[in-house]
Amino acid sequence: MLNETVRGVSWVALANVATKLLWAATTVVLLHYLDTGTYGWLATVWATASLFASVSDLGTGQAMLRFASTRLEETRALLMKALAIKSACMVPLVACLTAVLENWGAPETVVPSWLVIFVAVAGQSVDSYQQLFTYVCQTLRRLDLFAIGRSLYFLALFLGVALLAGLHLGIFSIVLLQLAASGLFIALFAHAVVRLLPQSATSPTSHRDLLRWGRMFFLCNLLNLAYYRADVMVLAAVSGEEAAGVYSAQYQLILLLYALSGMMFSVVAPDMYRRRSSRGFLQEMFDRLCRYLNLAAVCAMPVMLFFSQDIMRVLGGDGYAATHESLRILALFALLLPAAVALNILTITDRLSLRLTCDVLGVAITVVLGWALSREFGVSGMAIAAVTGYLAAGMLGMVLMGSLEGIRIRTYIRDLTRMSMATLLACPALFIGLPMWVAVPAYLLGLAFALTATGFWDEGDKRVVQAIRHTLRARQA
Repeated sequence: MLNETVRGVSWVALANVATKLLWAATTVVLLHYLDTGTYGWLATVWATASLFASVSDLGTGQAMLRFASTRLEETRALLMKALAIKSACMVPLVACLTAVLENWGAPETVVPSWLVIFVAVAGQSVDSYQQLFTYVCQTLRRLDLFAIGRSLYFLALFLGVALLAGLHLGIFSIVLLQLAASGLFIALFAHAVVRLLPQSATSPTSHRDLLRWGRMFFLCNLLNLAYYRADVMVLAAVSGEEAAGVYSAQYQLILLLYALSGMMFSVVAPDMYRRRSSRGFLQEMFDRLCRYLNLAAVCAMPVMLFFSQDIMRVLGGDGYAATHESLRILALFALLLPAAVALNILTITDRLSLRLTCDVLGVAITVVLGWALSREFGVSGMAIAAVTGYLAAGMLGMVLMGSLEGIRIRTYIRDLTRMSMATLLACPALFIGLPMWVAVPAYLLGLAFALTATGFWDEGDKRVVQAIRHTLRARQA
């Protein structure tokens, strides 16, 4: 299982890095090819369409993952039902979004504006089908199909946009290219995934059961989407769009850090569903996941605290360097990474109503406290509210996890304490005046040495290293 987990995390990490780099390159081409207003319009339409399309399955994709993890022979039938539900929702969704977005206006083109909007919305809607097939890849432990396919899709999109830019074709050609690339990717991805599934004619899980379970996942997804987006909307309303832009740029670093937690759970979720009733399994998973997430926290948080000004200068130039204090506050999110583990365990153990309670509490505190504090302290006030809200959600999740599942946090506290002591030993590298590009590697090397010298690494860590080596050798072969 360990080798498969490491292999899965490696593939997901590869896909995340490759797709983000290729999308960044595509964005650069679009920024140089389109004027600012046209690019802003296109980005808004794509973002709006992808947001709604991502939840158009009404949570049935995650419900499918839950059932298929323990009843693999039913995966094909469950997938067909989830696809039917998503498709039934997608048709009116595309029509409604096209009608609404047309009222916002569109850049002048040789084709009708409604057609440009329809194709742009349809492209993102078709692309969202990859979520359902990715859940199947998780169940089958074939995330390599997802990683390779997704990376090739973004590569094709980048090359296509670069070609269209060179030919000086209009915006309609760009959205048409994205629709065609999405359609081809989904067709090939679906074919590769479905052919691996065992034949099954029926499943005892009906459409109604899938929707009933999906409803809870759908609400959880909406609240997860609200964590960052609600902050930005409140800050824009209270302190203006410029403050919201600064906060949004800083929060991307937090989202990047929390992507590590998401990658881990995308790989281990099927096994956790299968073995959740095994004695001590959830405790072992909690301890191990928290250990590595805390390790990421002690690597990232001191750097964000000591070099917040330099980081903001890299992100937005000298004008943004003065806003670094709020980044220092957001850096505290790193210490809350284990809260994501507790909340996900509530999901794995079917405590979805309690997971919703935690998330509602977190979002409510963030919005109410953020509205009050951002009036007085601007971006820093919203950062305080966001950290406080997620802290409350995470603490409640920890308490519920402990009381209902018997999971204790002794090992988590012990590991965090030892990591904190090692961090104190390595921190002098950050404040002796070295430039960031020298100080950060020196700090990380010092941290690794301090952890090794204090005997932090255990047999589980050695097995993980061996699994990583095995994965690298397998790829070289």
